[in-house]
Amino acid sequence: MMRAVTNSLLAAAFLLAAVFCAGGPARAEDGERIIVDHVRFHGNDGLSRKKLLSVMMSRPSNLFKKNRYSRDVLDEDLDYLVAFYKQYGWLEVSIEGCEVAVDSAEGRADITITIGEGPRTYVTDVLVVGNEAFPNEVVLDRFDVHPGDPLNRVKNAKGAEAIARMYAEAGYLEAHVTPAVMVDKQAHEAFLDVTITENEQFRVGQIILSGFQDTQSFIVRRELKFRSGDILKYSLLAVTQRNLYETGLFRSVFVRQENSLLGDSAKKDVLVEVMEKKPFVFSSLAGYATIEKLRARAEFSNENLFGTGRGAGIAGWISSIDRGAEISYREPWTFALPWTTDVRISGSFREEPGFHITRYGGRVTVSRRFFGRGNVAVSYRHENSEYSNINIPDFAQRRKPRIRSVSQSLTWDTRNDPFAPSRGYLGSLTNEYALRFLGSTNQFFKTRARFRYYREVTEGSVLATNIELGWVDAGGGLEDIPLNERLYAGGPTALRGFSYRSVGPTNAAGAPLGGRAKFVWNVIELRQLIWRWVGAVAFVDVGNVYERADRISLGSLRSSPGIGLRIDTPLGLLRADYGFNWFPEPGERAGAIHVSIGHAF
Repeated sequence: MMRAVTNSLLAAAFLLAAVFCAGGPARAEDGERIIVDHVRFHGNDGLSRKKLLSVMMSRPSNLFKKNRYSRDVLDEDLDYLVAFYKQYGWLEVSIEGCEVAVDSAEGRADITITIGEGPRTYVTDVLVVGNEAFPNEVVLDRFDVHPGDPLNRVKNAKGAEAIARMYAEAGYLEAHVTPAVMVDKQAHEAFLDVTITENEQFRVGQIILSGFQDTQSFIVRRELKFRSGDILKYSLLAVTQRNLYETGLFRSVFVRQENSLLGDSAKKDVLVEVMEKKPFVFSSLAGYATIEKLRARAEFSNENLFGTGRGAGIAGWISSIDRGAEISYREPWTFALPWTTDVRISGSFREEPGFHITRYGGRVTVSRRFFGRGNVAVSYRHENSEYSNINIPDFAQRRKPRIRSVSQSLTWDTRNDPFAPSRGYLGSLTNEYALRFLGSTNQFFKTRARFRYYREVTEGSVLATNIELGWVDAGGGLEDIPLNERLYAGGPTALRGFSYRSVGPTNAAGAPLGGRAKFVWNVIELRQLIWRWVGAVAFVDVGNVYERADRISLGSLRSSPGIGLRIDTPLGLLRADYGFNWFPEPGERAGAIHVSIGHAF
């Protein structure tokens, strides 16, 4: 199996080249289409090659981008390099040589730049002038430049910004911070003067609400992080704006300070201006997916009941393998505390491989955000199920299990977009306990963990990875765990070279039994925008499902490289993936195609 994983990675590398390099390199006979192949530096003892390349346009070409060679552009790059060095204290730097070797036959250029850095200038003294609200040591601590440090104008500017932010947080919204540098060129010494003009300290005057028609004022005021008379802090305006927008009640939110309408020079009025959404929403969706085939969903909701911010809705769905309906209710502030309560009552029927299941019941979830990026939630599940058409001869469980469970989850999300992220990460951990003393017919513990990471490699190229771990434990082993509570793998989101739920333990008839342990890793998915709303991906998935957690091993992992197409439409992202089952076992196909909506993860 180690060989299988290795070969799959090699296959994925080939696929990446096929998908993203179909255009091939520029050729000399195409005119001036000569690409930059290598850039070398000599004499750059103080600054790394990576830092120098960061300010140049004439960078080496790579798999994702071909950079053309131009002498005019290179001359501008040399000027930028000199200015860049001077920002970091090398005031006598010079470009001592620049050689360009062009290979016309291959259409490539190698650039060699020789730099004479000269002596570096160091800071000998830092003086703060004009500060009354904060003592010198506090200001200098924020400035973070000290005698003996190399002259660094970039750091000086960041230090000045840090001081200005500190003043703004204390109500000095119009404070100005100016770092001035005096240089003794012969001694290579620099003297810094940090001049602060504090101006007036402002407090919050009137709070003016604008654009509110249906939403009651108390809904808005409970989200405010300031009151009249408080010191005006810019960060609290930004937090309030974000909180109001995330209620989902408004199309746009602007929170800004303005001059006092009462003419009070020591106060600033705060204007909270919104554009409300229509509270009544009806949505419908019809489409096709590999597993569900034809499917449709309709939902009607009121997201602002009586202007209180509460929400309620009803939804129904149907496809070739499932159908169901759900009623939901949301209370954004529970008992006047910033904890959101979601109540969902549903009933559904679904055809799974090996069995059919009818479920009805509900779930109550209480959750709260923290530190802007985190979310903590506690849930109670009350669900009754009934199995039918069971195609698993050795199945000996209750045909009508009742699940009564509590769970807690923790999530941290730094993604820039939950639907099409290009940077950031998502981490989550959920533990669920089904307990007999709550009335559950089956007692088990289930834990699920996942981590997703996204990084924009170049413009239009995103590198993504996703790891999911699962574990279910019950006193009587696998037989004590209901079929729908077991862990499965294979299908449109992971191990895409396999059919739905086909990876893991099976019985003699080939029906999936599910497992108690799961490890799935979308090792790499490279997403490349090709043209406007059309994109392509190349990916490698590995993983497996196990009867017991102690059987997880690297050698037992199944692997699946593949390629896919993405089409961004007004109705959502359409996805088609083909995954290769690189080493199929008896009875398995050599690959699978999956069509769905949205990214795989």
